[in-house]
Amino acid sequence: MEATYQGTGKLFGTDYSSIYTGVATPHGGTLIAEFHGICTTKDGGSIGVWAHGRGRPTGSGLKASWRGGVIWQASSPKFARLNSVPGVWEFDVDEGGNFHLKVWEWK
Repeated sequence: MEATYQGTGKLFGTDYSSIYTGVATPHGGTLIAEFHGICTTKDGGSIGVWAHGRGRPTGSGLKASWRGGVIWQASSPKFARLNSVPGVWEFDVDEGGNFHLKVWEWK
């Protein structure tokens, strides 16, 4: 299964827009996925995103819960610290495909 997600958020207090595409494969009642994407800021900064994780359906429609890890590649000095730390994330999707993503630096 392949899916594309678009969203907005804040990173270190800076607004960004993002787009991610992922491919998920069934595995023992769960899905294992690899996502690639990019976050862009209004001032021209960009952050490449490579994420892997595992998800499971939690209800009807597209409702699912995902957890995983991420590696970033930031082009802007403002976000350069992301180039040296991995991250962990939670991604929850409702029945209609709306999602909420939380990401933390793993220090």
